[in-house]
Amino acid sequence: MEILKQNIKLLLASFFFPLAIFSQETNPNGFNVFYYENGVVASKGFLKDGKPNGYWFNYYPNGGSLVVANHVDPKIEVELAFVLKHDLTGADVTADDVYDATDHVV
Repeated sequence: MEILKQNIKLLLASFFFPLAIFSQETNPNGFNVFYYENGVVASKGFLKDGKPNGYWFNYYPNGGSLVVANHVDPKIEVELAFVLKHDLTGADVTADDVYDATDHVV
């Protein structure tokens, strides 16, 4: 069960990362820090050829730490969808809330 929670956190980080980099300038071969619209750090780490490489730190929009991911020369990109049992509302949704609301992932 704990592994499933960690995987959901990683999937959430993968969701937040693209939202954070929308329309922000990046260094395709170096350290980058990306921000949410409210100015809070969304993620930070190194890019290699424009792709995450090494350790990345991802954060919730309220600044709370979400997950640390280690990307070593990624070869594929997976897109997943969460099918929820009920809607999630509010700005303070946690990974545990997502886990509890998740019916299945496709």
